[in-house]
Amino acid sequence: MTLTRAGNITKTGIGALALNLSAGNAGTISVTGSPAISITNTTAGNATARTVGDITLATGALTVTAGAGTNNITIGNTLGATAGTVTIIGGAASVAIGNLATTGTLAVTNGAGAITAGSAAGSVTVTDETGGGGTVNLGAITGALGITSANQAPITVALGANNVTGLTTIAGSTAAGNKVTLTGTGTGTTTITGGHADVSGRSNSAVTIAATASTTVAAGTKDLTISSLAAASNTITTTGSLTISADLANSFTLGAAPSGITANGSATADANANPLTVSNVATGKTLTLSNSGAAAALIISATTGTGILKLANAVTAVTANGSSTLDINNLNTAIADVTAGTLTLTNSGDGTAGAVTINKAGTINGAIATIADTKTFLSVTITAGTTLTAFTTGAGSTVSTLTNNGTITTLTNNGTITTLNGSGTYATLTLGTAGAVSTALTNTMTISNVVQTGIAANRSIDLGSYAKAVAVTGPDAAGANSLTLTSGAGAATINVKGGFVNLGGVLTGDTLNIDAAANTKVNATGNTLTSVKGPHTIEIAGAANATIDAAVNTLNITGAVTAALNIGKAAQAAGFTVGALDVQADVAALNIEGAAGQKTTVTNLRVGKDDQAANITVALLDLKAYSAIGSGISVIGNAVYDVNKIAQITLLDMQANADPIPLLTVGSTGGGKLLQTGATHTLSFTANAAPVIVLGAKGTFGTSGTPGFAKIQTANAASTISAMNGAEIHATFIGVSAFTMTNPNNLTNTDTLNASTLTGAVNANTSILPGAVNATSAATGTVANL
Repeated sequence: MTLTRAGNITKTGIGALALNLSAGNAGTISVTGSPAISITNTTAGNATARTVGDITLATGALTVTAGAGTNNITIGNTLGATAGTVTIIGGAASVAIGNLATTGTLAVTNGAGAITAGSAAGSVTVTDETGGGGTVNLGAITGALGITSANQAPITVALGANNVTGLTTIAGSTAAGNKVTLTGTGTGTTTITGGHADVSGRSNSAVTIAATASTTVAAGTKDLTISSLAAASNTITTTGSLTISADLANSFTLGAAPSGITANGSATADANANPLTVSNVATGKTLTLSNSGAAAALIISATTGTGILKLANAVTAVTANGSSTLDINNLNTAIADVTAGTLTLTNSGDGTAGAVTINKAGTINGAIATIADTKTFLSVTITAGTTLTAFTTGAGSTVSTLTNNGTITTLTNNGTITTLNGSGTYATLTLGTAGAVSTALTNTMTISNVVQTGIAANRSIDLGSYAKAVAVTGPDAAGANSLTLTSGAGAATINVKGGFVNLGGVLTGDTLNIDAAANTKVNATGNTLTSVKGPHTIEIAGAANATIDAAVNTLNITGAVTAALNIGKAAQAAGFTVGALDVQADVAALNIEGAAGQKTTVTNLRVGKDDQAANITVALLDLKAYSAIGSGISVIGNAVYDVNKIAQITLLDMQANADPIPLLTVGSTGGGKLLQTGATHTLSFTANAAPVIVLGAKGTFGTSGTPGFAKIQTANAASTISAMNGAEIHATFIGVSAFTMTNPNNLTNTDTLNASTLTGAVNANTSILPGAVNATSAATGTVANL
């Protein structure tokens, strides 16, 4: 039918209705049954645009063909509630149709002219034809929208502010010039299955790439999700966020830098010279970053879980803003900052290449670590001016060379550092249970502290030519594990702050001190401890010399002191007290000394040990000027008497201005000897009615014969000597005091096995009470059976 004038059309029957608008417009069209309706305009040239009124379409099909001319066709709404299909075939002319009431489909093939459709209650499809390229303007769509390129012409679909309730699917073109462009501000969800597509103008729609073919997507600032890539060549361009939702079989190239990449699946992305920001790599997944363009920066924007970010090409600089794992893959890697968390480095390469440089003009507040795995890193360098809060080598990993020209606040080595060097400062160094520094240190660096607190393993460090001061804390002082230091220059100053530290292997030129901030044990066998102090328990497990020059709570000598143990100094500026001094090993000379007004006091001094395994001898105990014994001196060996497990002082001497001894105990059930061999010296005791000398059954005081007597005196008061059955005392009693010898088990020298023995001369001013019955051949006084 060709219309020559406008009018309404009513069609009955099942035959098709073909309407040509070449001669005029049409009014409303009403049909009964389900006839097919086709509308076209065959008029060539630029004739008057044609219109058609509303069409009541039942279940039939409506096809609108723009025709060859440029005469636009405008059709009203389609009416009716039953399913039907509407097909619009574009051409040079534009075609516009109103709202589609049918629940059927709308199929659009775009031509050169624009095609506009109102709202559609069913699904909508759009494709292209040769010579097309006109914009397809669509209203709100209740169903799905499918846009499929036949690669004949560009397709542009404009949704305006209209929503798409169903899924929008785009199968883009194979040629870039025929890409599919989707715009609109309404809501909806979009999936791109491949080809060239531009969704940069499609706001308020989540966009997913589930590609079954080669895909190139331009998304502008839109967020994208990639769920699959079936082809080898794919390009994604967005400055919004990019999410990889599943493992991708193929790689993609980035046409721009996304605001962030989240990898919930393993994938490979070509940065293509774009700086990249990675938001997350999920646990067990790997995001591999290659770069076909110039190297660019990498930002790890947040904590990325336990997944791995792998470099396939070098980046200019890495900035990490949260905990993450980076595989340097034998590539030179520059780290600009770690603002929070820990950046853990791994290396899937063999470690023969891949220098890591850490460079920031200021402080890196986060931590950097190598992975706890058998991985090798060629080198790690901290540049001058950089302060790195923490660097940790993981257990099993190896850093061939760690060069610090800045500052590392805490270096924790749980693996192996072959060479530690640089001109910077290591504020604190800790070796883990398997940590090791393989080569000797040099004096170019500064190590402020070595701290092994809580490390349950023996570790060692060779100071090499190091000649600066270092504070050292070993493992638990009461445990079996120690930190062993050796040296090669003998010019370092080692200040032990706590724990168990072995200094027997350092050179004698090193200056060794103990300044205990915790309980401390030091083995300095063959070396001199220049200064020992600290309000804790300090154990010296061997030394040539040791000088205590400030307060110590408890001082235990468990290894031989082969030259001198000095408590205090003649020129000290302040007096101090050693609470308890337990000598459990041989000491060549034990000197206690103070200065005028600055007394040195040892509260309790014991030579010997309840479970000692061999004889212990202090060759000389010299109480020098301004020294004091607070409670007493005990010389007692193993609690079970054994002739080979005796405690002994060979000579006890006292100098002028030394305070009198309040109590001297020699022997008990365990053996003790105060021999005074080599000279006869005067010992002064406090004036005290209680015993000032107590001799155990296995105690010997002085030796018979000359020299070997002890001269005993007190100050103007009666004092008591208590001697158990079996004890020996060889002494000369002097002064004006009366000594009372008490012994409930009979003091006599007639039974050499069980009896006590008293020998010596008695000063005319001294009386031994009570009266005598068995005088000794060597005594001028008397001895009583009590």
